[in-house]
Amino acid sequence: MGTTTVASLLASAVASQLGIPPRLIDHSGGDLITRVTSAAPAAEHWIRDLGPRAVNDADLPPDAHPVIVTSSDPNRADAALAALQRLTGPDKEERHRGIVVVNSTSRRRPPRETAVRLSRTAPGVAVVALAWDPALATPGPVDPLRLSSGTIAAVGAILRALQM
Repeated sequence: MGTTTVASLLASAVASQLGIPPRLIDHSGGDLITRVTSAAPAAEHWIRDLGPRAVNDADLPPDAHPVIVTSSDPNRADAALAALQRLTGPDKEERHRGIVVVNSTSRRRPPRETAVRLSRTAPGVAVVALAWDPALATPGPVDPLRLSSGTIAAVGAILRALQM
């Protein structure tokens, strides 16, 4: 589970809410579109899967809302938080709402403890834990009917943080 999986979850959720899929920009040459069950772009909302490359302010249009996905490894989570704070911090205009999604690629490293620590470290920053879900661990389109209740709750929390 990584940026492409989270981008596909958000695309499906936005499509469900708006009744029309968002436009997708993919860093990986096509993997994002294979993870989304409804792929006909039309809405004015865009989801850009930046993947593992570094994000800087020049990459973001004024109305962007960065969602940075990180593992539950404490060092990587701290780096993700620092990247988000560079994009949205006090020296920037308050133009970007952002969120850190702490995910887990296995049952062995649940993301909750890391997410709680990040929330305490940076009050006011939206942090969501996305636990391992077998429905997300397989390639191909994400079947929303197979998602765990925890995944559904996490996607809802992301959408609320982005005020969508």
